[in-house]
Amino acid sequence: MIEHALQKTDSALRCPEESLVRFYEAVSYSKKTQLFIEETMQEEDFLFFFRDIWVALYEEMSYHIQEIEQPYHRLLAKVLDTNAYVMCRRMTVKESLPALVGAYHITEYCYPLVHDDYLETSTVEEQVERAYEMMRMVIQGVDELVDFNIGMYEFREQIVIAELIADTQEAKEIAKYSRIFQQIIDEVGAMATDTYTTEFELMQHRFFIEGSPETVTEYLKKKKAAETMLQSHYRNNVIYVPFQNAQQGDGPYIICLEQTARTKRFDIQTKALVLLISRLAKQYGRDLCIIPYANDVKGHYYFEKGNIPVDELSQFVRHYEDGEANILPALSFALTILRQNDEQQRSDIIFITEGGMIREQRLLDSTYKQAVESFLTMRNVDVSALVLNERLFDEQQYWFINDVYFAEELFE
Repeated sequence: MIEHALQKTDSALRCPEESLVRFYEAVSYSKKTQLFIEETMQEEDFLFFFRDIWVALYEEMSYHIQEIEQPYHRLLAKVLDTNAYVMCRRMTVKESLPALVGAYHITEYCYPLVHDDYLETSTVEEQVERAYEMMRMVIQGVDELVDFNIGMYEFREQIVIAELIADTQEAKEIAKYSRIFQQIIDEVGAMATDTYTTEFELMQHRFFIEGSPETVTEYLKKKKAAETMLQSHYRNNVIYVPFQNAQQGDGPYIICLEQTARTKRFDIQTKALVLLISRLAKQYGRDLCIIPYANDVKGHYYFEKGNIPVDELSQFVRHYEDGEANILPALSFALTILRQNDEQQRSDIIFITEGGMIREQRLLDSTYKQAVESFLTMRNVDVSALVLNERLFDEQQYWFINDVYFAEELFE
């Protein structure tokens, strides 16, 4: 057994004590991993998030550590076979990676040598020393990269870390729904792109090849209509939006999240959607402001360039207001945030609301309405809403919203 060879003091494979400890840990947790996977197959959705974080780390490190690209390739192939590895120990990513890398290099480079009777001792020792040196290089590189990138993970990586520190069913559910929403966005985007491409190519053929009698204006009008297919897709009464326009802005995303007794049943889904939007903020380098509200606004979360610290992410997952919905304080707070930002930036305000009747008289006042509309136009602000109850919604009361999407069926 390789364990015995590594332990023997007179062995050519003598192993530094710290590496031996790492190796034993890796073997032990690898066995636990297999048991964990066998017992929790029903949690397949959640396991994908562990795969995501390893892939992300692999892409980062294979680029920076060129000298060991091939060995690291093999390491990740092995790790991906047990993508729930971290879950077994509840370690942080930083704690677990060196143990994995160390164990890999010991087994990858040393194990074959135990069974090779034709190698001279000096050759074995040279091989082992090279393996140890490479292991140290990898661990050093991993530590540096993880230190640098720990606060810069995209949403799917962040929710993995949130699960590690929260260990709650709620975090698992949020992760699951975010994955579902991401799949919907990807699928609808692909479908709309395919449809648009087909229609556009057909129009081009008719106009340029067949000599269609359409005027250039008519052609361009049809082209514009086809392009709108990229923006949305209807299915029953639910509109799925792939956020095609979101990347065009450079101002903040401001999400006003209604949290009342009536919206409590959608808490998991709405938080999953908020965190999905946070990934867009990170992707496009835009600030993200989350304003939970009920009767009033008691606080908010503000993340520059979409970078969400793990502790604040965990706090948001647990946060919930309560009471009746008053939308005016949230709108006023959002406008205040906008006044503090560059006037030239295009920004987005997104309301996630039940869509109930507005009772605040100031919102119904014509003078206030004119002032807000003027400000939103001047500052190039797009206001949209995700409405949880289509039957309650009165578009005349929500005059400040440009686009409305009904999502009750999606969330159910």
